[in-house]
Amino acid sequence: MQNKGAIRFFTIVLALVSIYQLLFTVFAQKVERDAKKYAQGDVRLERSYLDSMKSEVVYNVLVKKYTYQDCKEREINMGLDLKGGMNVILEIAVEDIIRSLAAPQFLTDPVFTETMSTAQQMKQSSTRDFIDIFAEAFETNNPGGQLAQFFMTPETRGDIDFNTTNSEVVVYLKREAEDAINNSYNVLRNRIDKFGVVQLNIQKMERQGRILIELPGVKEPERVAKLLTGTANLEFWTTYQNVEIWREIEQANNALAGILKAEDMLGADEFVAEEVTGALQEDILTGEEESLFELQDEELLLDTTGLDFLSDIDTSADFSTEEAQFIRENPLFAILRPYVDNTGNLIQTCVV
Repeated sequence: MQNKGAIRFFTIVLALVSIYQLLFTVFAQKVERDAKKYAQGDVRLERSYLDSMKSEVVYNVLVKKYTYQDCKEREINMGLDLKGGMNVILEIAVEDIIRSLAAPQFLTDPVFTETMSTAQQMKQSSTRDFIDIFAEAFETNNPGGQLAQFFMTPETRGDIDFNTTNSEVVVYLKREAEDAINNSYNVLRNRIDKFGVVQLNIQKMERQGRILIELPGVKEPERVAKLLTGTANLEFWTTYQNVEIWREIEQANNALAGILKAEDMLGADEFVAEEVTGALQEDILTGEEESLFELQDEELLLDTTGLDFLSDIDTSADFSTEEAQFIRENPLFAILRPYVDNTGNLIQTCVV
């Protein structure tokens, strides 16, 4: 009898625990059914309804309250076979990684382009790593050639030089490709997290450059595909210390100040232009001749083409007299202020 009592006790406990766990799925599905009924087939309304319910309590066990988001995280994992969804295999373009690592001057080199073309053709009928195929294609097209010449850049200094063997270059390329694939893996996982998929399966496949993604319950395949295949361009710019480009910036400032000064001299009194125009008309009427140089000088007084781009510099009364004078004498520094310390010396920092 005691054994039967213990069995009955554990059976009841197991049943209660099972019901407790199943109710997470029941309440989560109830909210989703309500969302479908509310949306009437409108995917956006359905998603908006579910988003609004994430923080709402839908399962109350007296001692503990669970929101819809809590229930989604604890519901039974039914997978793609039971729940449906999306199965995606993404392939990282390893050939683009190789191009990004190559020195720019070799991207159009006949040997490099021919090697890349041959490797891409060989890839169609092979399951091997693309970098191995690339190295084999290079040795086939250029026996005894040095693969390192394509990848000697300031960024690879210390890893690749004239003494680096082809096998060492292959090891370096594989390491860089693996880093790029790992970065892509992390980016994809972060992007997918935005959908709130809790039964996500994402893994790198044996073949280098391929990532398998399973998204159970996803109902917007177009939106997911657009998000997963989106690209970003990370660029690096060479920068200079302030002291390295200070002289050029100062010369540009002085040149602009000279143009503004000439504009002031030309536009201070409108009657100057009128007098010159009148003098020209009088010369024509009287038949007096002037030299070509004199006419050119008078044209220069009238021509202000090319100075309009400086008209946006504000020297109105909103500024004090000293500030307005500084702007007229330093038009570039009024917009682009050099980074200096309290003593007026340039601070050691980088600018583009």
